[in-house]
Amino acid sequence: GGVVLLSSFLGEFGPTARWLVDLGSKVLGVIPRDLRHAVMEVSGQSGQLCHMRQTLMRLKAPIHVIHGDQDDFAPIALAETLVKDTRTRAPIRFERVAGANHFLNDGPAEALIACLEGCLPQPKAKPAFAFKWPAWPAPAKVRPAAGGELAAA
Repeated sequence: GGVVLLSSFLGEFGPTARWLVDLGSKVLGVIPRDLRHAVMEVSGQSGQLCHMRQTLMRLKAPIHVIHGDQDDFAPIALAETLVKDTRTRAPIRFERVAGANHFLNDGPAEALIACLEGCLPQPKAKPAFAFKWPAWPAPAKVRPAAGGELAAA
């Protein structure tokens, strides 16, 4: 039912992410390749956020932002600012998950599931009464007769 941003990095690190990225940057040469690439990717993301914001403004699909209020990797205040400052076709839906951290699936499952279910489009209600036009007979096919006159088929 649209685009869902889950505890997203939006330009500033929280205290835990800052410590991990700083440490990872110092030991890039000795950490495994996947961790090295993760540190390099996160370190360079700030410059790409202007493109993300521009894209959000052009989307036709609904946008949902779900963020844990205990997230110490990506500050929730930045998610709130993104929602408030980004002009989109439809208002961005913001959900704060109480007791959840950056890894939303580690927090209260019921609250997260309720937020995610809120992202699903609701089925359109059928009207109580719908007028049905009567079925009209198909028109007769007309073909020219031998003398140039029209004759019904």
